[in-house]
Amino acid sequence: VPYCTGDVYAGTRNNAMVPGVATPQQFVGYRNMEKFIGRIVPTFRDSVDTVVLTGASAGSFGAALNFSMVQD
Repeated sequence: VPYCTGDVYAGTRNNAMVPGVATPQQFVGYRNMEKFIGRIVPTFRDSVDTVVLTGASAGSFGAALNFSMVQD
């Protein structure tokens, strides 16, 4: 899953103001994960028994923060 919103895959806030940044920021990492899972599950549901969720750097936080969504 590409990392693009600066929120370690856990953000859910549109137009957030960050101190020192003049323009609103879009933190939608959690929503992005929901969309990926919504596409991946129907594609592989019948052919997968085990899922390994992992990541490096920010992705490791994302793996931990989204574990319950992936488990569900």
